Amino acid sequence: MSASETKLALKQLATDWRSNRLQLLVVALILSVTVVAGLSAFVSRLEVMLVGQSSQFLAADRVLSDPYPANPELLQKATELGLQQASHLSFRSMLYKDDEPVLVSVKAASDRYPLKGELTYREGIDSPEITGQQGPELGTVWLEQRLWQQLGLKVGDPVYIGDALLRVNRLLVAEPDRGAGFITMGSRVLMHLDDVPATNVIQPGSRLTYHYLFAGDTNAIRDYEDWLLPQLSDSQRWLDLEKSQPTVATSLERAKRFFLLASSIVVVLASIAIAMASSRYARQHIKQVAVLKTLGMTSQRIQNLYLTMLVFLWLGVTFVGSLLAYGLQEVVIRYATASLDVAMPAISLQSFILGGVCALISLGCFALPPLITLKNIPAVRIFQLDATADIPVVWRSLAVAGIGLVALLIIYTHSPILSLLMLAGLVLLVFIVALPVRFLLGYLLSKGLRAGSFWSLAKANIQRRMTTNVVQVAVFATALMLLVTLIGVRDSLFTQWQNQLPEKTPNHFIVNLQKHELPIFDDWLAQLGLDSEPVAAYPMLRGRLIEVNGTPVTDRVSKEVFQRSGANRELNLSWSSQLPADNAIVEGEWFADGEAVVERVEDAEVIGDVTSAEDTATRAGPILGVSVESQLAERLNIVMGDELSFMVTAELVSARVTSIREVEWDRMHPNFYMMFAPRALDHMAHTYMTSFWVPDDRKTEVNQVMTMIPTSVVIDVAAVIQQIRSIVHHVSQALQLVLVFVMVGALVVMWATVQAGLDLRTKENTIIRALGGKRGLIIGSLLCEFALLGFIAGVVATIMSELILVVLQAFVFKLDFALHPEIWWIAPVMGIVMVGAGGYLSARRVVSTTPMELLREV
Repeated sequence: MSASETKLALKQLATDWRSNRLQLLVVALILSVTVVAGLSAFVSRLEVMLVGQSSQFLAADRVLSDPYPANPELLQKATELGLQQASHLSFRSMLYKDDEPVLVSVKAASDRYPLKGELTYREGIDSPEITGQQGPELGTVWLEQRLWQQLGLKVGDPVYIGDALLRVNRLLVAEPDRGAGFITMGSRVLMHLDDVPATNVIQPGSRLTYHYLFAGDTNAIRDYEDWLLPQLSDSQRWLDLEKSQPTVATSLERAKRFFLLASSIVVVLASIAIAMASSRYARQHIKQVAVLKTLGMTSQRIQNLYLTMLVFLWLGVTFVGSLLAYGLQEVVIRYATASLDVAMPAISLQSFILGGVCALISLGCFALPPLITLKNIPAVRIFQLDATADIPVVWRSLAVAGIGLVALLIIYTHSPILSLLMLAGLVLLVFIVALPVRFLLGYLLSKGLRAGSFWSLAKANIQRRMTTNVVQVAVFATALMLLVTLIGVRDSLFTQWQNQLPEKTPNHFIVNLQKHELPIFDDWLAQLGLDSEPVAAYPMLRGRLIEVNGTPVTDRVSKEVFQRSGANRELNLSWSSQLPADNAIVEGEWFADGEAVVERVEDAEVIGDVTSAEDTATRAGPILGVSVESQLAERLNIVMGDELSFMVTAELVSARVTSIREVEWDRMHPNFYMMFAPRALDHMAHTYMTSFWVPDDRKTEVNQVMTMIPTSVVIDVAAVIQQIRSIVHHVSQALQLVLVFVMVGALVVMWATVQAGLDLRTKENTIIRALGGKRGLIIGSLLCEFALLGFIAGVVATIMSELILVVLQAFVFKLDFALHPEIWWIAPVMGIVMVGAGGYLSARRVVSTTPMELLREV
């Protein structure tokens, strides 16, 4: 590239900018860079922060749960990778105050517990709440409020756990990792890990759970996870957010899907605008190329000229777009996460590199093909009156544009399948949208456009360019449809999230109820006089899934999948004649209220070494019906009709899969992976569980039920509910930025749609002015024409967006069916206003310039 070519390229860019030829293309490119770089940086930082906040519910980034002390090599490896570590031990024991025993759930924590989040405590029962990251000191113990009230405690009182004398010095309010595990829950006692040996309560056969906590850099966590998982035994569990807090994980996953959907829509809109702007930019250079050829410039030099111009254009838009992306995401992420109690992660340079790459792909695939075809323009074209006519469509260029759009989406979404589906869906949508657009245009032109000269001229303009208008309106309707769809998804998504967790969502679970104690609990709840929906009580016992169709579960899937499935531990089993309200059958049928046995096996077969060397069981007997949760079924390759074998205490239970259910885990109601036919396991020792709501100012009354039913365990999950609501609130704030980008994208597409036919309209209106047409006639006809096109685009966009919303709700976000009449007005109004305004702006120059000046330019 010579200095003269560089100088000519820069001069041509400056000329095109001053003549308003380049603005649309530059705006579309800057939008693309800003969206890809800004949203990529914004979403990645927000996700890290939300996950960081949610990780407080683990008190770490990952947790290793083990019934035995961990191998020192596992902890040494974590140290080598630079991970922070802490630990705690959980067990059930008796606590004594003045010889009065109380069954408690003890957590003995090390000095560095918790690694994430904070402990909440009080100095006394009437003291204000305090947060901190340091647990009990040696020789002291923290107890929950109901233990203070039950035992009449005050600061400094002695209590015994086993042989250890400990002093009560604080009231425990909340722990960050107080999850929903029912076995380790109860009246909580928090003590120091080094005080455990003095208790002498840890004996051979004691039921213990060791938790090893890890926190650190994401890459280090991933490296440790990859090293650790193949070594884990069946009894060990590697916990992440999804396993520990599925309700919070579900909220984050839905938010990530929304971000991906919304930002991908913006990328598509920007690409449409770039393609349309590039086509017009190339048409405007036809006469110039013809002039250059008459002056002796070769086709190769013309090609080099435009390549040089695109390089400078790429550098410029990448720089400006990156600056805008940095500033915008910085301001918005500070606003959206102002109340998140986590450190703000550093911004990654990778996002801005990604923006530059996307700009390069956009220019190479959308702008370069039509400009390259200019070198084939003959010099004689300068003498032709249609010097601004369309460049012939080259199917190879369309293919390059399609490949470019797929490449953009793959780079951004990291999903080739999703990218191909989006492209195919976009092309299909344009064709589908074009059909009703053509019908509505034809119908309205034949019925309602005969009153007055404005309408007559508008009708003539529409009919003369019917094919072009149909394509342009279809493109704009698609843009409007994507925008309205996103608004509808946002409103529906967050409204239904909030509806899933209304104000009186159950915030307590009660477990370990005996059947004869259910009426006592119901009477107590009735005496509270709370206006809340009753929740059914479900029987519960624990069992381990050991075989599927006679094959050990561990042989059906990889060890990692088995660990992640959650089946490497005892599951809570239940049974019911009614399908729980938060469940939906996806295969099979729910049990009839009758016989629980679906098959009987007469031939006995002794099964040895089922859970340990001493365990034996007999396979003969009834085969019960069982319904399996869909995600667990998918992970373990369980299908309808499979025979499952469970070890429940010392009894082997066989069951046939009669249905598969989807479960709404985030409703704070009792739910189970495995539900058996009615009364199937009634003969086994079991307890009951349910959930209930109590307002915050009456939580002390929960102690009454603990007194009335001493063996019951009450679990407060209000903190989990608040966490989910907090995530939904912050994500909702953050998504306002995405909607702004989508709005800008729709505006740019509208601008490109109007500009696509502006040159020809200018020529036609110039002739009308030269023949004596008045300014009002031209302005009125264009406003009528564009307003009609915008209205049609809006109506079609509304219909199509409603259909898409139904599909997204059902299959992507797993939400209930609902129509969205509150957004039906948006697209028609936006179409009339935006396209009508575009028509006026396009006519303004024609009516403000003399016919003679315009004719000189034609």
